[in-house]
Order: sequence, then structure tokens, then C-alpha cells
Amino acid sequence: MDPSLLARVLPLLAILVVGTAVYSNTFYASFHFDDYLSIVDNAVIRDGSDWGTLWSHNPSRFVLYLSLAWNYRLGGLEVFGYHLVNLFIHLGAGLLVYGLVRLILASPQAGPPVLARHARGIALFTALLFVGHPIQTQAVTYIVQRTESLAAFFYLLALVLYVKARQGAGEHGLPTAPRALACYLGALGSALLGILTKEMVASLPAALFLYEICFLGRKETGAKAPSRVWPFLLLIPFLLLVIIPWLRSTGGELILPAQPKAVPRWIYLLTQFRVMGTYLRLLLFPTGQNLDYSYPVSHSFWESPTATAFLLLIFLGVLGIWLFRRWRALSFCIFWYFVTLSVTSSIIPIDDLIFEHRLYLTTMGYSFLLGQLIFWAIDAYSRRQAMGGPDPLVRRIPVAVCAVLVVAYSLAAYQRNGVWQDEMTLWSDCIKKSPNKARPHNNLGMALNDLGRHEEAIGVLKKAISLESEHVEARNNLGIAYEKLGRYDEAMEIYRQALELKPNFAQAHGNLGMIYEKRGLPEKALVEYQKAISLDPNRSEFHNNLGNIYLLKKEYAKAQEEYQKALRLNAQDLTLRSNMAALWSRMGDYQRAMEMYQDLLQEEPQNLPARNNLGFTYYDLGRWDEAIAEQNRVLEQDPTFANAYYGLAQAYEKKGMVAQAIEAWKGYLRYVPPEGEWARRAQENLERLQPGGVATSSSLVSGRPGAGRVTEDPSLGGGRE
Repeated sequence: MDPSLLARVLPLLAILVVGTAVYSNTFYASFHFDDYLSIVDNAVIRDGSDWGTLWSHNPSRFVLYLSLAWNYRLGGLEVFGYHLVNLFIHLGAGLLVYGLVRLILASPQAGPPVLARHARGIALFTALLFVGHPIQTQAVTYIVQRTESLAAFFYLLALVLYVKARQGAGEHGLPTAPRALACYLGALGSALLGILTKEMVASLPAALFLYEICFLGRKETGAKAPSRVWPFLLLIPFLLLVIIPWLRSTGGELILPAQPKAVPRWIYLLTQFRVMGTYLRLLLFPTGQNLDYSYPVSHSFWESPTATAFLLLIFLGVLGIWLFRRWRALSFCIFWYFVTLSVTSSIIPIDDLIFEHRLYLTTMGYSFLLGQLIFWAIDAYSRRQAMGGPDPLVRRIPVAVCAVLVVAYSLAAYQRNGVWQDEMTLWSDCIKKSPNKARPHNNLGMALNDLGRHEEAIGVLKKAISLESEHVEARNNLGIAYEKLGRYDEAMEIYRQALELKPNFAQAHGNLGMIYEKRGLPEKALVEYQKAISLDPNRSEFHNNLGNIYLLKKEYAKAQEEYQKALRLNAQDLTLRSNMAALWSRMGDYQRAMEMYQDLLQEEPQNLPARNNLGFTYYDLGRWDEAIAEQNRVLEQDPTFANAYYGLAQAYEKKGMVAQAIEAWKGYLRYVPPEGEWARRAQENLERLQPGGVATSSSLVSGRPGAGRVTEDPSLGGGRE
């Protein structure tokens, strides 16, 4: 291979290899935190072709949601595809960092001659540290923070294309040559995509001005810089035109806090002085990383930590100005820090004071600065030590130092990624580092609920409520834990407390409806489900559960309408398809229902509600042996699945197997609340079969009850929370 080509290709391969190695343990990391809101429970991304709905959902995140919709279309909710795309974006950003640094160091005004001599090495180190720094893990491994890395990708691409356009500009500095004009238009297009990915791209015009001032010189830049940059300045009013109508439609505000817990603007700004100091520490020494910091606010400028942090930032600014005439590439790195954080660390309050993903783009400046200093210091040392020219062995010292740093940071990033493997590892880590913050406790409680560890969840969720008494999500999750343990009175009380604090809390209404349904109170359940849908019409589970009530009430047309709405929101949900099959069964189309259940079980053999429903369908078809076989398969996998006992009891009675029917009725009553309608029917059947009763199939109080693991009706796939 041509040595010059090899020299160009090897750095790119190194970036790809290091980045892939660092994130090789993340491909099956679970969804976390806002992933559920933006991906798992987000009906908007179900149809990637409906761009209008994606736009109206959040126009300032349109490109993000479009990418998530494409991910969903290709792989549903399989996390591998989402992580793969995130990695590709991160690697692409790393390659752009390499290219941008090469372009900057090609400027004669970049700084000392050592920069030009080691341009390739500095650029490679900068890119490797960028892709391997532990602070980047939150923007890469946390799936929904693709919004940060993707916006940064477009930001860097716009900057690279802009620099390319300026290099090919005409005598007045304007892009008139075809290639230069194409680069300039490409930069504008990339900037537009970036601003529709995340608002942080609003700082791009400042970054372009910074490049103009640092590397093109006052004489060349002059009064022409505004004419070259002003089209990019239009991004800001464009963003406002896009986001203000959306904020008004959703009840948010641009400048004032959108939520009561957000701090006032002045307090937020004071706190950001300290936050920016923390960011510097995390760039240098990324220890104690945390997804959910418990960060105290600054109430006065004269508080010692606040004033100290402010003076540190002033010092950095003065240092940047002083370096401008001496070493512009270093000056660029310092001001890059301020420019890239200007949107999130300003007077515009954001609910969360600090998040590590906000440093994603900023990390380039730190890496670039460190690379320059390493090569300059060791080059200067080697020249002083060597007589008659630098020692070839000494020349390799910068490479060795850079390699050690890249490996150290990369290993730390790989280790940090281990924390993101699942909800338990992530939120347990957060609680260790933020023990007095309610949100990590609430999220760990949810994770414990999902694992069926409800007793443990109760303790953790009570701790969350003790830390923040008005935390309605923690109360809702505590109610779920009680409900799963059959402690329905306590669950109802907790749901009602949540609704007192937040009357428009859709999930609490939906979960309260579940309790009513399980207790055989369908009319009350119907009211709660309807209220939940009025508050949040895009949650498929609410429509599913309301459909279950209509099915129970034999209002089949209404049930079909709700199931169809649920399927439009979440067509891949097997439970919804199972419930539609149950509807066909109720309408007497047993053959169609049976075929649907069989298809569902081909896709997911472990789907117990579908297998339970198939058993009931066999019962309806008079195929008693097959009904018994299916219900027994359900109980082999889950002996607490109450509705399977009901189906078994009915089928055994039809076959005249009285002893087995008695045991099945007892099994059903063991796992359901005693006050429900279907529990009453089961008790009547049991008493009839006991000694002294009349055991005939004609006296069977039949039907399809509910409780246990599913809903009020066991022929349904189940109510969903």
C-alpha cells in the first residue's frame, strides 16, 4: 500500500477501533430513564413515515425522533439497533474532530511551529480522547441522549464544511467557487439539521466567529465575517419561531421555568458558575460520575464556592485573551469551553442543573488543548536535551504519553459503561452518589417492581417519598408494588394520595382503574380509564384496559374501537393482539380467535395470557382435552396464574372429572381477591361440587372471570400498567 495513503488511513482506523472497543459492552444495555418516555412508551415513533406527527410532537427534536422512528421501524424495541446507531454517530463525530483539528492546525496562525510538525499526532490524540473519554458515556450509552451526540455531529460537520468553504473562498472571502459554495451550503444544511436535533446548536454562530477571529486574522476577517456568518445567525430566530408555538401548545415557557421545581434565572446562573467548575474537574479527573447529581443551588454570589468558581472562570477568560496573540489554538480551546456550554449554562433555567452529556461537544476543546500541550512540552524538552537535533527515541515520548492517557481514559469509560447495563446497576450507583435525592430511589423502586421484588421496592419507594413528599411518581410506583402483592386497600389509598397531589396524573387514574377492575367493579374502572385517556390519549394500555371493560360489559363495538386505537399506537404489542382475538371469541368467531392465539404463541411461546386465552377458546369449541392441556402448560410456567385454574375447573367439569375440578376451583380462589364477582361464582361452583352439592355440568356457574395475573376477564391478554 502507498505509504502516504496508509498514513492517512491508519489514524481513521485507530479512531474507529478505539471507539468501538470502549463501547463494545453496551450493545445490550437496557433502556433507562427518559428512554421510556421517548422510545418505549412513545406512540409517536411507531410510524416513521408520519413526519407531521413527529414534528408536532417536538419540532426542536424532530431529527432525533425521526432517527428513533427509523430505529423502531427496523428493530422495534430491541436495544441493539439503538446502541449501534449511537455508536456510529459517536464514531462519526470522532472522525469529524480529527478532520477539524487537522484543518485548524493547517492555519499559519494556529500557534508555535511544533503544532504543524505534529499536526497528525495532535489531531489523532484529540479524536481518540474524544471518543474514549468517560464523560462521553452518558451521551452514547444512554440511548435518548443521542440528541446530544447527533446534534454535536451536525455541529462539527457544519464547522468542518464552513472551514473548507473558507479555504476555497474568493478574493473577498466569500464562497464563490463551486466546491466552496457546495461546502458552505452543506454547512448551512448541517446547521439546520442540528438545530432541529437540539437547541445547543444555537451556539454554532459563535463558534464560527471564534474560528474566524482565531485563525483567519483581523485583516482577512475584517467586516466580511458577519456577511459570511449571518446566515447561521438566522438559526436562532428560526429556533424561536419553531419552539415558541410548540411551548405555548404544551404549556411551557422559554425563559421562565416550565415547572415549579426549576430555579429562578438568577439563582440558576449563579449555580452554573459552580457547575462549570465541576465540568472542568470531570474533564480532567472523571471520577464519581453520576447520572443524577444532587447538586445544591447557589443563593448568593458571595457564597465562597460560587465566588471562587466565578473567579476561576474569569481567570480562564483572561488566559484565553492573553494566549490569543501568542497561541491561538490554545485560546480557541479555552473559548470553545464557554461557547459550547453557553446554551445550557446561562440565564435560561433547566430543571436539571447539571448533566454530564452536556459536555459531549465541549470535550473536543479539552482534548485538543491537552494534545497541544503534550506535544509542545515534550518537543521543547527533547530539543533542549539533544545535541545537534532531537533524539529519535525522545521523539516518541509524546506518542507514548498520549497512548497512556488514551488507554487510561478509555479503560475508565469501558468500566463506566458497565454501570449502564440495566436499571438496577444504574440506579443503585446513583443512590450511592446521591443518597438524599428522591428520583434515583423512585427509579430503583420501579426497577425492583419490574423484577417482581415488590417488598424491596416498597422500602425504596417509601424512602423516595420521605425525601420528597410530593413525588407523585414514587407514590404511583408504591401503589403498583402494593397491588402486585395483593394489598389492594393500600394500593388504592396510595393512588388516591397521588391524585390529590396531581389530579391530572393519568397513570394513577389508570392504575386505580386496574384495582377497581380486579375487585369486580367495572363501572368504577371504566370511569378511571376514561379519565386516564382524556389526560393521555397516546398510551395504548389505557385503550386496552378500557376495551377490556367494554368486552366484559358485552359492548363489543366499543371494545373493538378501543383495541383498534391501542393497536394503532402499538401494533407490535402481542397482548393487544391477544385481546383482539378474545373479542373475536366473544363474538362467536372461535376459529379466527384460535388461529390468532396460535400465531401469537408461535411468535412468543412464553406469552401466558395468550396461552390461557387459547385454552378458553378450545373450551368454547368443545375441545376439552386441548383446553386442559393449554391451561396446564400455563400453570407449569406460573402456578399463580389464577385464570388458568378457572379454565381448568370448567373443562374438568365438562369431562366429569369432579375431584380435579374441585382442586382447580380452590386454586383459583387461592389467588384472587375474595370480594370480586368471579370469586363469588367460583365459590358457588366449589360449594356445589363439595359433598352434598349436585355435580352436574348443567349447574356450572360458568363464564370468564378475572384476577390473579391478568384482568377481570381471563380471556383477555391482561390489563396493563
